Amino acid sequence: MKNSTKQCLAGVLFCFTTGNTWADNLQVKSLSEVYPISNIKALDNHSNTGRLYAVLNDDTSRIGYLYTVNIQTGELTKRFSTGFAEIESLSFHPDGTLWGWAKGDGLIKINVQTDKSDLIIPTSVQVADIRWNHDGTQLYAALGASLWTYDGQNVKQVCDLSGYTQSLEILSEDMLLIELYGQKTVLAFDAINWKTCKIMAERGVALGKVVLGKYDEACPAQIEVAPKIETAPKQTISLDQGLSTMTLEVGTKSNVAFVVKLSKNDKANSRVTFSQTIASVQNGLSIFSDYPTRGWTSSLSTSFVVNESISGLKPGIYTITSTVAIVETGELDSKELTVTVVEPGEGDELSIVSLDAEPESINLDVSTDIIFTSLVSGTDNPPTTLTLEEVDENGLPIVTLGELNDNGTAGDLVAGDFIYSGTFTITGSVEGKKFYRTTAIYNEDIVTSEVNAIEVENRFPIGIAPSNSNSLVQDSNNGEFLYSDEVIVAFVEGTSPKRIEKIVAAESATIVGKISGTRTFQLRISGDGTAKFVWAMVTAFKAYPEVDYAEPSFHVSVD
Repeated sequence: MKNSTKQCLAGVLFCFTTGNTWADNLQVKSLSEVYPISNIKALDNHSNTGRLYAVLNDDTSRIGYLYTVNIQTGELTKRFSTGFAEIESLSFHPDGTLWGWAKGDGLIKINVQTDKSDLIIPTSVQVADIRWNHDGTQLYAALGASLWTYDGQNVKQVCDLSGYTQSLEILSEDMLLIELYGQKTVLAFDAINWKTCKIMAERGVALGKVVLGKYDEACPAQIEVAPKIETAPKQTISLDQGLSTMTLEVGTKSNVAFVVKLSKNDKANSRVTFSQTIASVQNGLSIFSDYPTRGWTSSLSTSFVVNESISGLKPGIYTITSTVAIVETGELDSKELTVTVVEPGEGDELSIVSLDAEPESINLDVSTDIIFTSLVSGTDNPPTTLTLEEVDENGLPIVTLGELNDNGTAGDLVAGDFIYSGTFTITGSVEGKKFYRTTAIYNEDIVTSEVNAIEVENRFPIGIAPSNSNSLVQDSNNGEFLYSDEVIVAFVEGTSPKRIEKIVAAESATIVGKISGTRTFQLRISGDGTAKFVWAMVTAFKAYPEVDYAEPSFHVSVD
């Protein structure tokens, strides 16, 4: 908005006044006392005079009529008929002409000086809202869950939005405010940079946040804006490494694995790179890895593994910084590994670096085989076995389960790689978490790992259910094959199981699988067996703020 003018959306007058941020002073005045809100279909204020204009939508004697609104009293004054029946939205151009979107007709231009209207773009496409930018070079239009622009000649799609959008507002040259449809709030909206299509901020105003009793001359009620919440970008990258410290003797080597996780909420190809820098004395370490020179490219959420061998050449303390990045967006994540290289005989100090479990979740009262693995470092003479203990959340022992070994048998993959493994049957009788650690006696000292937990799940089936090959269909937009009766949905961390069940039930879907240790679910849907229906379901799930991402279940062929 310009110059502290006022804007109306869907029959409620929102008063924005000049300040440091767009939400410094957001107030609301109801028009219901002077005219039924349901009749006020679209409103906007003149960019120069500040006069507020409105159209009605359900009184047949006034359909398509343009009115002016007295912002002090709410009184409506009839101006003239536009000649178009159902006008969904209005937006003033900086030159003073009023533009609107007429349902079933298209984009129209209204001259409030001459009382004439013209059809500019004839189309039956239904648009939720339109808004001119401050210099009048771009007209934005919200169409379903996508953003379009019109520059006076061409119409094109520029962004996918975070949900079905019913209102737009200009915040700055490249920033839009979008009000989301169907949220459980008085206002639920995102601030989006239309040039990059990145959501910069998400804010909502809960019903309980409307506070009466704060008055000014124009607006008798004030709305408190909820705290800023950062939203997840369409593509994220993360890096996990097997350990954070390592001790080597000169002339010896050790191995470390890096897991690169690419999470995507779109279908564009992403190139992922992996790089490393070493701080401290040069030529003190030698590094060899199986990382491909040009990185990886994927259009799906996936993980990549880098196996690396580090050799100690000179005594010293070295910091290896490993960085993964998405080339197209610049998103990145880094981890540091501190390597201490000592003379032979100086570094004989055992450290149990990690304890991992696969799977990380089990179902309540279902006996499940879990592979426990634990990595040690700091010595060339590691113990023969490690002891696996069940403990409480504070690390106090409950029961000793058995031993992990590094001899290449009984579930251990490679002998002598300092990774100890063992398979144990675990049963969880209480929903929640079970805690474990590994220990060893070394040089007469007890060495312990950090405590790790597995989740005992009661509500949801753990693991991915087999897909129905008969439901495979080809997406005509990109040529990829997907399952017409499945979608994959990931929920934001902290979303309660009860809320997850309610959202899934609201979309008439069924949970058939859950990826262990994550909030990612495999959902069965019923529809018309087309890719179009699957994408519609994906869009429906994306509209929920509790959903991190949603995508079709793509069929990946392995050559």
